[in-house]
Amino acid sequence: MNNIHGGDIYRNSIKLDFSVNINPLLLPENIKKSLYDAIGRCGQYPDYNHEILKKGLAIVHDIFMDNILLSNGASEALLAVFHTFMPKKALIAIPSFYGYQHGACAVGTELIYYQLSEDNDFQLDEGFVDSITDDIDLVILANPANPTGKLINDNILQKVIDRCQSQNTLLLLDECFMELADSNHTLIGRMEKYDRLLVLRAFTKSFALPGLRLGYLVSGNTSLIEKIEKHLPEWNISVFSENAGIQCLKYMSFLDGARRLIGKEKQYLIEELEKYKIKVFSSDANFILLKTDYPLYERLLETEILIRDCSNYKGLSKGYYRIAVKGHDDNMKLIKAIGECIDN
Repeated sequence: MNNIHGGDIYRNSIKLDFSVNINPLLLPENIKKSLYDAIGRCGQYPDYNHEILKKGLAIVHDIFMDNILLSNGASEALLAVFHTFMPKKALIAIPSFYGYQHGACAVGTELIYYQLSEDNDFQLDEGFVDSITDDIDLVILANPANPTGKLINDNILQKVIDRCQSQNTLLLLDECFMELADSNHTLIGRMEKYDRLLVLRAFTKSFALPGLRLGYLVSGNTSLIEKIEKHLPEWNISVFSENAGIQCLKYMSFLDGARRLIGKEKQYLIEELEKYKIKVFSSDANFILLKTDYPLYERLLETEILIRDCSNYKGLSKGYYRIAVKGHDDNMKLIKAIGECIDN
């Protein structure tokens, strides 16, 4: 499983990591303090029901606590969905996050791939709806998508939902990047209408806590939540994750500042990259997909800058790269390094 994700700072000498798509703002001090405070709880088991954290999430999303299932990162929840429902066939649009393939392989699910068109800027189109045939047990979509950063058109997403409902097909909607997207198109507020819908979220991206591992599933159908919970370990959320999650929910305005910064810096990066004749795909998220013949990954690695080489994404090939949107100083360093790579 080498190089299937970004963030491999452990086998490379890295000063700047643009390969992981997390909030570019510094974590509020009180969230950091909550991690230190959790040391005093290490002699105790975490709350088995995680009542305070669930209650906080329920208030933020205006849902019930029973609609929420916490997980040790979104990846654990994703794998639990596969283990719970053991789908024979699952449909995904590609290019997309490798974790969906990992979950399918774990239980022997046959994956049906729907190739998105570069000519259509990798936007999900109505052909995907037609691909949801009655033998598909599970549909997985990311909104916004990774690595393209595209939000799904509302009308097409509604058609996907309606098709899944009519065919009793489970729909897993990955919204892990939604809180850092240009606009909020979450389905959490409408989930009670759809009993075949699961929405996946994570604190990882929103609050720049990938090392902590904290995610959650929500569904208006509590029986789905109850079934999946049986496939998760007991006490899967540590006191550190629990403390940090509770504090994060007190700083939702932190995300407003992050979105403003991302919007401004994304435009800066796009304009500068296009000066070097690099193809830049439009993005609604906190990262950008690029295409160029220059060997950017290898050349930037020589300068101790890590970006995501997307050549191993199913549906992409050599020459595609993904970069996170960071703070302005870091973004300027990246552009300078890219310019030197190309000019030399």
